[in-house]
Amino acid sequence: MKYNNSFIAEWFVSKNYITFDNNNKLGTDGQQMLWAYNEMPDVNGDTVKVSKVDWNGTISSSFIGPLALSFFPGIDFSVDSSGNSILALEVFSRIFLYRFDPSFNLIWEDTLLTSNSGSPHYSGLIAYDSSFYLAAAYSTDSLVLDNFLLLNPNLLSLSASDLFICKWGYNQISTEIPSTEFSDGFTLYPNPTMNHLYFRNSQSKQIEFDDISIHDNSGRQLMHIHHPSTDYIDISDLKSGIYLLRYSANNKFFVRKFVKQ
Repeated sequence: MKYNNSFIAEWFVSKNYITFDNNNKLGTDGQQMLWAYNEMPDVNGDTVKVSKVDWNGTISSSFIGPLALSFFPGIDFSVDSSGNSILALEVFSRIFLYRFDPSFNLIWEDTLLTSNSGSPHYSGLIAYDSSFYLAAAYSTDSLVLDNFLLLNPNLLSLSASDLFICKWGYNQISTEIPSTEFSDGFTLYPNPTMNHLYFRNSQSKQIEFDDISIHDNSGRQLMHIHHPSTDYIDISDLKSGIYLLRYSANNKFFVRKFVKQ
């Protein structure tokens, strides 16, 4: 609904909602309003949609979100002044993240296993200056955030949960994961790979690791090597997907993401 400065309603738009907490969110890029909401088109399920609404209350266009059918999702949505937007859905213990350009082309997506359901709403989201910020609670032993691995410090407490806040930069997000040398001089290649994952430093010397482990996207450890003696890891037994390699050297821990084809 839109109100004037005397709080008199000038117009309203309604949708066939499932009545539930946190099932819609409104944002603006300064030119129009963008409305993310949960709609029930028929008895077969509910659908997350995003609509563009002008200042007169006219819906100019709508599209169905990437997670078309979901059950009671907690919806968060934000858009920056350039029209880049981020949609976050809390569904069945996960946060699903989707990044769109101003034309609503999907340019990036990810999931975070937090073990918190969509009700009540456990996250906060804001897009600003071509970046977006996410704050949420998680109850898992560990949490994978892009190239970071958070360890829950409250595992032995009565309520084994904690809060996190993170920032993604618009230009840093990519659906491709190149073989790139990072600031610590460590290179992982080829990436993507099929059977073997090699590593070297900027001087092409073998790196002396303390430990290497491989985790899936939920943070579960799949492989562990203590003091590896070779410059590669055989990952032929892993299924195709995105994984994280966590390694320690000189009392420091680092995480790298790679793709198994």
